[in-house]
Amino acid sequence: MTEPSKRRVLRALFVLLAFPLILWGTLALHFAGPRSGATVLPVAWAVLTIGIQLFVRPFGRRARAFALAAATLMVWWSTIRPSNDRRWQPDVARPPYTQLHGDELTIHNVRNFDYRCLSSGDPRTCMLPRAIGRSSPGTRLRWRRRTA
Repeated sequence: MTEPSKRRVLRALFVLLAFPLILWGTLALHFAGPRSGATVLPVAWAVLTIGIQLFVRPFGRRARAFALAAATLMVWWSTIRPSNDRRWQPDVARPPYTQLHGDELTIHNVRNFDYRCLSSGDPRTCMLPRAIGRSSPGTRLRWRRRTA
């Protein structure tokens, strides 16, 4: 492969990798960004990064400018704290939790897509010696409904 064709392949690869990052950044700013800038920030990100791709020359300067923009986005993304204090759909609003009683492990709020009402989160129970001692890779745990 000649030197000019290697450069073309490198530039094409850069554009192919940059486009998904531009799209992801736009969606990240829209859904996880500040509510006050839910429209302006994603559009500004898209215009800035597409502008870098189209108008910044030579290629080395374009790559550095895009890397700086992407690094800025990643730094912002890493500052977002995970939280369960959000408005969730009612059927997924309660996270699962476990209780251990001797050899019996019960997992509460398991969604099994067997809906009767929005507040149903069925507990599942498993006897640990059976689940751990005799299971082999690929073996599924056998759950039983706990009757109270």
